[in-house]
Amino acid sequence: MIAHQIKSFALVDVTTSGKGIRNNRIIEIGIIRFENDAIVDKLVSLINPDQSIPEYVTASTGIDNEMIYNAPLFADLADRIDEITRNAVFVAHGASFAYHVLSAEFRDLDHEFTRPKLCSNKLAKKLMPRMFSYRLEHLCGVLGIPLSPEHRSESSIEANATLFQRLLALDEGLHTIEEELKPKKNEVSPRSHIESRVFSSLPTGPGVYKFQDEEGETIYIGKAKNIKKRVLSHFRSRSEKESLLCRETFSIDFEITGSELIALLLEADLIRKHLPKRNTVQKKSHRIFHIQSYTNKQGILQLTIEDLPSLYVPSEFFFTKGAAKKKLESLCKEFDLCPKYTGLQRKKGRCKHVLFPDCRGVCCGEESSNQYNLRARMALAKLKTNTDTYVIQNRGRITGEHSFVLVLDGIYQGFGYFDGSQQICTISDMLDLI
Repeated sequence: MIAHQIKSFALVDVTTSGKGIRNNRIIEIGIIRFENDAIVDKLVSLINPDQSIPEYVTASTGIDNEMIYNAPLFADLADRIDEITRNAVFVAHGASFAYHVLSAEFRDLDHEFTRPKLCSNKLAKKLMPRMFSYRLEHLCGVLGIPLSPEHRSESSIEANATLFQRLLALDEGLHTIEEELKPKKNEVSPRSHIESRVFSSLPTGPGVYKFQDEEGETIYIGKAKNIKKRVLSHFRSRSEKESLLCRETFSIDFEITGSELIALLLEADLIRKHLPKRNTVQKKSHRIFHIQSYTNKQGILQLTIEDLPSLYVPSEFFFTKGAAKKKLESLCKEFDLCPKYTGLQRKKGRCKHVLFPDCRGVCCGEESSNQYNLRARMALAKLKTNTDTYVIQNRGRITGEHSFVLVLDGIYQGFGYFDGSQQICTISDMLDLI
């Protein structure tokens, strides 16, 4: 954005509920729009965050639950906020924080909020060097700009507007602002064969993306909480590995999933299906083990550790042989099983194991196979009862849609989507949607 194009600024101040990064909601907002050095529009409003306001926030701002009870929801103000900030530089004293929380509010409404942003704190450091502090209250005190001691948006945004006007007067030709708006080193323009409009059209929600070569062959599959941000990170990276991947990429495809969990599951499915040459981690096959049983020539039910042929086998599974062996040892102890017939000891005649010295003697004819097999079946049954049936539900790809992941008896069945018009009453209904 070059200097003669910088004509509109939207100064923004937000007060939030202070509940961490994920649950932080806006409770008051103030916006002043500048065009050609004049104030042309203003918005100040409390916002009902649909959650309680902590006492320490009330103590700092004076805003309590009673004040925001009848205030509009963010959804009620979203169009107005979009309008007053559209085609303007987003300016705030601490722009990253204000931009983040405002973008998150829009994202919850499935809307994208993208504006060039400028931090008046950083700008003041460039144009007014050697200040003791660049906090808004300190700058206002030094420059004689009125500012209420309460952290309310109207007072803060008016103070910041006065401060910003003074900074504009100090920045002849807006060269410093132009420099601040330039992409930083980690924000270099995307390179390779991909047109910029492709990057602009990428969604900002969770999902899976695919890089394809000149022949349309999928060469890389990834998942992301924010598809656009993750894809751009590949093309902005300076590593040789990423540069090679980007040079080979001629098109980008994506699939929105609505949740990170389903993005993870879909990514794994697609990598197994396509085996992209640039996915070096998940292409490796990992051995998984389970405890299997068979009846030997003596009619004794014998347990053994084997490779799991498929994840869709109703049995507890283990990612190392050692973990499976520990499980066998615990079953031996709990059900008085013979170490010889659980594969823990290979020896002819009577077993002799330091951990299980009190075998009941099925290995030497002192116990019948029927009595022993009864306990062995109980042990096998426990392996299967350790698997649960459950459904994980999350939001879907669009407003009004829901996603779900189905696990039956500990076995992942798949995922699907449904909306409010569909009646989902049974497991069978879910299986039909997978």
